[in-house]
Amino acid sequence: MSRINFVIFSIAVSILFSGVALSSAFADTPAKSTNFEKTTIIEFENNGNTQIKTVKMWLGQDSGAFKSFKTERDWTGTKTAQGMLVFSTEKPVSQGESVKFGIKTEVASPGINWKTIDASGNDISIGKAAPNTEQEVTTPPVTPPVTPPTTKPSSNFDDATFRIIPEKPKNGDNIRIVGDGFPPNRQINFYIDNEIIDDFMTDDSGHLLGKAKIPINKLDRVEFSLADTDGNKKTISIRIDYVESQPVNPKEKHITVKEFPEIVQPGQTVHASGTGSPGSTLTITSKDPTGNKISEVAIPVDTQGNWSYDTVIPPNVGIGSRTVEISDGTDTITKTVSITDLSSVDITSSTTQYSPGDKMLFNVTSTAGKPLEVVIKDPIGKEIFFDIIPVGDSGFVEFEFATDATSTKGTYVVLATQGSDTDVIRIGLGEPPGRALLGNSTS
Repeated sequence: MSRINFVIFSIAVSILFSGVALSSAFADTPAKSTNFEKTTIIEFENNGNTQIKTVKMWLGQDSGAFKSFKTERDWTGTKTAQGMLVFSTEKPVSQGESVKFGIKTEVASPGINWKTIDASGNDISIGKAAPNTEQEVTTPPVTPPVTPPTTKPSSNFDDATFRIIPEKPKNGDNIRIVGDGFPPNRQINFYIDNEIIDDFMTDDSGHLLGKAKIPINKLDRVEFSLADTDGNKKTISIRIDYVESQPVNPKEKHITVKEFPEIVQPGQTVHASGTGSPGSTLTITSKDPTGNKISEVAIPVDTQGNWSYDTVIPPNVGIGSRTVEISDGTDTITKTVSITDLSSVDITSSTTQYSPGDKMLFNVTSTAGKPLEVVIKDPIGKEIFFDIIPVGDSGFVEFEFATDATSTKGTYVVLATQGSDTDVIRIGLGEPPGRALLGNSTS
């Protein structure tokens, strides 16, 4: 069977530039994308001589926010506090190569701004991906500047100013950073003392707006700085007020549950979160309707008092209700979750055990006309394969994953997701597949 490829359509690429004459360098990285409802696939092809090490993406004002993302192998991604996605790799994309990312957003068919960066932190190209359109990337003729040289925007920070809101923050506060007079369309790093907290982008007029959180351990006089990669820097010094922890009301619970699923399906990834005493440990215990313990896991509470837990409901867990107890040893919160089988996705394999060097072959039955996400994780839980496969009118999909003689032996987890429906199977490589990782044993 031939290798599964993404269905990619050409899209409009808006070329943004400032402070330099327009050259073909900005056409060295054309971006292609296609949209499936709230899912967007973006591919960057390197047509220039400079290797791509980092890709940054951010949404316009009317495009909501990023919900999740997927990267190719050897790439990692993070989401900043301002909602920007930053992807990087230790194996940069060379001339003639390409890289693809899968993005989920709150709204359908968003306009996604992007830029590519080399290993030295220099911008290679900047653009905006418009949904499902096609536009040739061209280089218009360079025209002489009509603005007198005396009014040309400064490339340094001589005229730059910024302030912190609130003006008298406390340790642990969320703050806003507002600046003007900075170089336009420039990445600016934000520091508290000598610790880099985040990075922001200035707009066309050099205006900057960002959000950050003051670490709880920052006390007395603190330096806030904005700096670029050219060594330009602006610093203000502010005294940070110290706020002592408020005494806990003994009648109040030390733990809370903010997010918890009430209805789940076999194979579904579920998420729960809440608050607890900073630095403590919670236990999450699931029990069957007769009160017998099914599983138990320890969850740490971070220094800010937050905890979160993600797990995959095993495919063979069985239909019915479960009781979940969340406890810190003093207080206990009890929740009930209903397990139902509503999934329209069914994934099977030609066999449950392969030998190193074999091709794993899979069949999926799903809803026609909707894209299918496929993820494969190795025995230590690392994601080693990701693809988004178009589904035709039959609703039937085949795909394969090639192993080699050096592939790790053990149990591989294969997930097929279409919308909110997920099916999961476990495949053994060099040995029979093991039992479910979660839900059938106590840990």
